[in-house]
Amino acid sequence: MDKKGGLVLNMLLTLLFAAIVFVPTCAFTSEFFRTGQQGHESVQELAAEIMSVGEGVKSPFVLTADENTFLTAFVTEDRVQLKETFKELIIPNPSTSSSKTIQIKSRYYFNYEEAKQKCEKPCVCLCKEFIEKSANVVKDEGSLVVKREIEYDYSCSNLNCYDLSGVSLKENWGTLREEGEARRVDLELENVGGVLNIKGGFPLNKPIS
Repeated sequence: MDKKGGLVLNMLLTLLFAAIVFVPTCAFTSEFFRTGQQGHESVQELAAEIMSVGEGVKSPFVLTADENTFLTAFVTEDRVQLKETFKELIIPNPSTSSSKTIQIKSRYYFNYEEAKQKCEKPCVCLCKEFIEKSANVVKDEGSLVVKREIEYDYSCSNLNCYDLSGVSLKENWGTLREEGEARRVDLELENVGGVLNIKGGFPLNKPIS
C-alpha cells in the first residue's frame, strides 16, 4: 500500500473510532438532559395544578421525578419529612441459640431555613443535589429486640422553587425518590373548604408499630 492509501485508511479508522465513541455519548447526554427537563416540567405542572384545584375538588396527579431528588411544599417554617424507611437486622449469637434483633426506623427531613431565600411561603420546591447534613439517634431502647430511630437532615445545593401565592395549604408536604424507584408516582390534590391537601408520594417501607 502506498503512502497515500495508508493515510486514507488511517483517516477512515480514526473517523470510525470517533463515531463509535461520539454517538453513544451524545445519546447518553441527550437522555440525561431530557430526563432532568422532564423532572422540572413535572414540578411546574404540579404547581399549576395546585393553583387550579377548586374548592370541593379532588384531583389526581402523576408526578415524574428524577432519581435522588426530592420535592417539598411549604406553608409553615417547620421542617418537612421527605421519607420514612424501616429495616430489621438479626444478629445471631454464636455462643448461644439466641439472637438479637435491631429494628431501625429512619426519617429524612428538609428544613425551611434551607429554602427561605428562594421560597416565599407557600411554595413548592425541587431539589436536585443534596447531602446529609446531620444524623441523630432519637430512640435506642431494648435488649434482645432493639428499637432504634434515626433522623437525618438534608442540605440542598440545587434548589428551584415555584410560587403558590393565593393557595391555602393544609400542611407541609415532601417526598424523596431514591435510586431504583419508579419514576412516576400518584398524588392526590384535594381542596376542602378552600384548604388544599397534597396526599401521596414515593412508597414508605413498613414502619415499626
